[in-house]
Amino acid sequence: MMRFTRPQLDSTVGVVVVCLLFCGIYVLTSPGVLIDDAYISFRYAQHFADGQGFVFNPGGERIEGFSNFLWVVMLSALSLLGITFPAGARILQFVAALLALPVTALLYARLSATSSSAKLPPFVPSLLLALNLSFLMNSHNGLESALFSLAVAAGAACLLGEVQRDTFPCSALFFLCASMLRPEGILFAGVVAIYGAASKVLYRTPLRQTVKWLLVFCVPFAIYFAWRYAYFGMPLPNTFYAKVTVPLGERVVNGLRYVFTSVTGYANIRWADHGWAPLRWLVFAPIILVPITKGIDRARILVLGLVGGYLAFIVYSGGDWMPYNRFMAHIAPLLAVLTVVGINQGVALTAGRFRLHRVAVNRLLLACTVVVIVASLYVPRSPFNNVTIVKSLIETAQDPVFAVRQARRAFVGLRPWGQVVGSWMTKNLAPGSMVSTELAGQLPYYTNLPFLDTLGLNDRAVASIIRTRPDTLSDYIFARKPEAVTLQLRYLNGRLHFESQFDRGVFENPGFADSYSLAAIHRIFWPNSTWDEIWIVTFTRNANSPLLSGRDRCLRVSDLEGILAVGLRNRQGLVHSIDSSMPYR
Repeated sequence: MMRFTRPQLDSTVGVVVVCLLFCGIYVLTSPGVLIDDAYISFRYAQHFADGQGFVFNPGGERIEGFSNFLWVVMLSALSLLGITFPAGARILQFVAALLALPVTALLYARLSATSSSAKLPPFVPSLLLALNLSFLMNSHNGLESALFSLAVAAGAACLLGEVQRDTFPCSALFFLCASMLRPEGILFAGVVAIYGAASKVLYRTPLRQTVKWLLVFCVPFAIYFAWRYAYFGMPLPNTFYAKVTVPLGERVVNGLRYVFTSVTGYANIRWADHGWAPLRWLVFAPIILVPITKGIDRARILVLGLVGGYLAFIVYSGGDWMPYNRFMAHIAPLLAVLTVVGINQGVALTAGRFRLHRVAVNRLLLACTVVVIVASLYVPRSPFNNVTIVKSLIETAQDPVFAVRQARRAFVGLRPWGQVVGSWMTKNLAPGSMVSTELAGQLPYYTNLPFLDTLGLNDRAVASIIRTRPDTLSDYIFARKPEAVTLQLRYLNGRLHFESQFDRGVFENPGFADSYSLAAIHRIFWPNSTWDEIWIVTFTRNANSPLLSGRDRCLRVSDLEGILAVGLRNRQGLVHSIDSSMPYR
């Protein structure tokens, strides 16, 4: 029978308590909606499960309009069990986020095993991860972020064990999964290879273990990559070619700004504009002590290398548009571990300098932990932060039904606006009608119509135009003669604003007013949002408009607000209101 020592038992109980705390916070902070990009993966998974292959449009070209291959395959597998794709995504991301907590504790235990000084228990980095809003909120969006974080953390934890003893390289399999979840996952294999070569030169360690690790990783990855290239005809997902369109220098500046804002919480360098944002520095400040402390071991160098390699990718790629710093969430477990290791080392240095006794050292460790936890909860301009969590806890204590509603919100979700708009399109557009839109997620998923993705994520021709001749995109769209065009606008402070420059370019194209008429306005109301509402405005070709007669044509009207005002005033049947706070049905 396996026996636990008192410290091991305390650590295990601590991790279990953190997991239970995370479940509560996860439910209380759920927005109830999945990000629109998640539905792109759902559409590919649906077609793959139906036997059509990896295509965006039914019967269309093979194209990798997603950057999470393994995630799409896993969702397809769950669908065979009768689980819908949104439900499958919610299940996978919650389980992955929950498993990441004990894995983070294991990684910390192995990283700090050689330290003889006073140190925080293993549940502390798990607690930091559970309270990390970047990790938490990106575990709600329906994408692979939580699973990618789990794969990276598990790979790092196994890797530290393999460095100490020659065993089967399980870490290679975890990093292989990370590489199949996201293309940049292969960077971690590169870091391991560099580490192995450097260890050979600096420490005279044998290369046999590194070679075995690379074989376990490279052989299946080479087979996977060769199949992908033969199937799609491109070495990288089409999303890369559509998104990476700015010069390298500009990308690097954007990437540095992304890392800066992730670490500090600042939107710019004017510190006075951001209130208590300086607290955010304290979350990552202890990490600075990890590489500069005397006697740093190779295990810590390896973890720092994994983090540094991924930060280099963020800088090179220019960051990401999604909220809550999605890329930083991918390495959140590693950052949490390094933060606690840094606290341990900082306290050890202070104790040695001032000859503190054990009680004072423990108090200092506790004080540093509290400060970092408070700082980690602060996210400026966010509807989900420490204040939100406290309010939700109070409301739960006062009204237990609130917790039930929040649980339904987290695991069932609210009514997707795309379901309503997609139902209207299915009813009012002829089968096979092409729709032009930059909303390539929910709308295509909830209809069976072919879509022209104006962002180029799912269209190679559009991606090429965006890279080389973006000013001709609207001409290309009208040359394809879509039966319907949707524009996305935000209604903020009494004015309408185009969501993207591409939508504005489509609307301002000279051929638009002559060829298309206003068909529907879907007004989406978002509770607790930074804007009043979102308008999804649909125009149809005049010859095929199911709702409008010839006299209602929009002839060379340059003011979209005027067009919509006419529609709201004269055609009440055109307006459809969608309350996003309604339960999913």
